[in-house]
Amino acid sequence: MRIRSLDKSEWMLLKDLRLQALSQSPDSFWEKYEEANSFPDNYWKNLTNELCRPNGSRMFIAKTNTEKMGFVYAIFQDETCKLGGLWVNPNHRNKGVGRKLIQKVVNWTSNIQKKKTLKLWASIDETVSFYEALGFKPTSHTKVNTKDGRQIVEMELSEIKEKIPDGL
Repeated sequence: MRIRSLDKSEWMLLKDLRLQALSQSPDSFWEKYEEANSFPDNYWKNLTNELCRPNGSRMFIAKTNTEKMGFVYAIFQDETCKLGGLWVNPNHRNKGVGRKLIQKVVNWTSNIQKKKTLKLWASIDETVSFYEALGFKPTSHTKVNTKDGRQIVEMELSEIKEKIPDGL
């Protein structure tokens, strides 16, 4: 497995990966497949540019020579890095791919960010347990999706460590 950053010319790859994630894991994301599939090409091009800013935001992709295994976003807003969009291909779940993607974000963030805080929003289900095992802690902020009632909680990793826990 290799983890690399999205290149600014790869907007179609970003679109394909996001749509695949939304179709295979519809309850894991705020938006739905139909909504994202209707976005014009300029949306995907602009998002790709946002995720490829020098010393700015990134999208990390885990892949083998033949298959895309998963991805995650790291988006800087103000002085905080927001982690989002984590998705692992169902064929590669429970093999440490998600943990390795989060580790990539932790390493990258700790190298360029002065304020050592990573934040994310997680569904109030087994997702919270996954992030808690990596050292994230829930904050008091929650949101409810008005379309379907799903609840999410903000979580943060306030002291970025060089290595997150193994064994997940």
